[in-house]
Amino acid sequence: MSFEPVASRRPKGSMMREYYYRGMTYEKKGDFNTAIADYTEAIRLDPKYVTAYYNRGVNYGKKGDFDKAIVDDTEAIRLDPKDTKAYNNRGVAYKAKGETTKAEADFNRAKELGLKP
Repeated sequence: MSFEPVASRRPKGSMMREYYYRGMTYEKKGDFNTAIADYTEAIRLDPKYVTAYYNRGVNYGKKGDFDKAIVDDTEAIRLDPKDTKAYNNRGVAYKAKGETTKAEADFNRAKELGLKP
């Protein structure tokens, strides 16, 4: 008889989604640190989970940690070069840091890819 926790027997993808959606719930409550922790766990379970990188980047931005937001959005873009939200969010982070040339380049790229205002 196995005494391992039930959660550890769940499929990896199922757990990844649970962390992701729980992260969204914490984000809506304004608990950005816990949201970041859950998105980080979702990424650990699936290192190619583009939306988790994007959402973690959004939360870093909400905390004012624009460098980490840029890192996460850059990874989301690397994984999905057509991710308009990641370009836009990275542009927001660059703008907050005063890097207007990079911000405008990202905003323009997001528009070229079809981001609607």
